Amino acid sequence: MKVQVKKEVTKIEYVTTHHVCDACGKESHSNSERSCWHRFNSNHQAWGNDSCDSFEYYEVCSVPCYILKLKEGINNADEYGGEVDEFNIPFAKLLLEKLLA
Repeated sequence: MKVQVKKEVTKIEYVTTHHVCDACGKESHSNSERSCWHRFNSNHQAWGNDSCDSFEYYEVCSVPCYILKLKEGINNADEYGGEVDEFNIPFAKLLLEKLLA
């Protein structure tokens, strides 16, 4: 049988104090400042001795910063296959071409 008593407990947690753009380093300290920010990931499968999946997470503050991190994600994932912002690499490359046109 479990016997419970109500007690006040103090616990330590991680809390977000602010966000930093992964491309340009701009800081945002409020949700209203971050209304146009975008968070995405890229991943690739490297099938070697360790047979691991690699994930990178990005948070960017603008379209130019998105383009920069999209290029980086494509370059990192292209060698092994994978996805960037939930797009397969061939589609991500086409998207990047259109964004740069």
